[in-house]
Amino acid sequence: MKTEAEILAWLQEIYVQSQDARQKRMGLSYMTAETHDLARSLSNFLGKSDVERIADMESKVEAIEAALANPIAVHRNMLTGMIAKPNVEDVVHLYGREALCGGDANRRVAVLEIQSARLVEERDTAVDELATLRLDLEEAQLARV
Repeated sequence: MKTEAEILAWLQEIYVQSQDARQKRMGLSYMTAETHDLARSLSNFLGKSDVERIADMESKVEAIEAALANPIAVHRNMLTGMIAKPNVEDVVHLYGREALCGGDANRRVAVLEIQSARLVEERDTAVDELATLRLDLEEAQLARV
């Protein structure tokens, strides 16, 4: 909630400090008194509820700016639908195609290489077992004869 003193300070920043030649001839004390009157009038005109509403809007703007400055909060708000998700072209433009696809492609290749190595090992084990079974079969056939 803005008080009369806060409104006065704001008005002095924008009104008294930027005096033109006519205002300087009138004198700073007159302008200060006029600014006090204007601050009082504004405070009375706005009323408490309007001043509180302005303070609420200012705090909401600060909260929005803080949320947009935090990438995790932005991501969470995109997931919950609080803010719009960018389209794919915008994301590619922001990060680049290689950065977006390269990591996934490299990870996929690594997974496939691990799977391939496991399959080769299983194949070699199966080939060894088959060779052992063939030898056992040949020995059994020779023993029968």
